[in-house]
Amino acid sequence: MFVHLEATRAGAGIGFLPCFMASRHPDLVRLLPDEVHDRLPYFAVVHLESWRRPAVAAVMEAIVAESAAQREVLLGERAP
Repeated sequence: MFVHLEATRAGAGIGFLPCFMASRHPDLVRLLPDEVHDRLPYFAVVHLESWRRPAVAAVMEAIVAESAAQREVLLGERAP
């Protein structure tokens, strides 16, 4: 994802980038914000046995909470 971002910034062409990454760079221009609303999922892969570990559960809870708190930034509705 970082390579795609930097290639787009270097002028390689139009990039399909996550808002939370692209909106941090004033040299990028968002195209068709009213027409393009694709939302792609992100996955956390955790081994089934790991879910029983309090540290793993705490990290996953923190990720979910921070994602919810940063929802508008992640969706490009608010600048970071």
